[in-house]
Amino acid sequence: MWRRKKGALLQRRGVEWNYSVTDHDWTFSDAHGTLENLPLPLVPQPNAATALAALRASGLEVSENAIRDGIASAILPGRFQIVSESPRVIFDVAHNPHAAEYLTGRMKALPKNGRVLAVIGMLHDKDIAGTLAWLKSVVDDWYCAPLEGPRGATAEQLLEHLGNGKSFDSVAQAWMPQWRTLKRKIPCWCVVRSTRSHMSWK
Repeated sequence: MWRRKKGALLQRRGVEWNYSVTDHDWTFSDAHGTLENLPLPLVPQPNAATALAALRASGLEVSENAIRDGIASAILPGRFQIVSESPRVIFDVAHNPHAAEYLTGRMKALPKNGRVLAVIGMLHDKDIAGTLAWLKSVVDDWYCAPLEGPRGATAEQLLEHLGNGKSFDSVAQAWMPQWRTLKRKIPCWCVVRSTRSHMSWK
């Protein structure tokens, strides 16, 4: 097999390692033993578990306290990144239905205060319909914009899958009116959904 030729170590979830999650913590187990009462991560749970599996398989000497601290503090910029709480503003780069399902679940877990506004841009070669289908259940108002470059979907292409919403010439232009709304302390919160390369605008 190729992994033997490459000297690769096969680590499969559900075989060499596994994890389970509760509302308050999670448990990880592998050939090295079991870690219980781990803090829930700020990054997607499957990502945290896979990273922990890779770390323990690597043979690196990392203390359990360091592992727990790392899980509790690790962030992935642009993945359910809460950049402001008052008003609440969330950046997310969900670009497929699976990631949108995760984002939807995280949003539903938060207390809702007023309307949810979404500033969104996507690439045209992604599953736009499947991604937006998940988010429709948690978003009240849509503000669509194109992304720069040949792969960027137009605002009109996004609106085709939404049925209602407003279009803008850029993500920044779509964002500014919503920021003014938030600063007036009107009860609402905003999710900015774009690709990682477009999350650096001011």
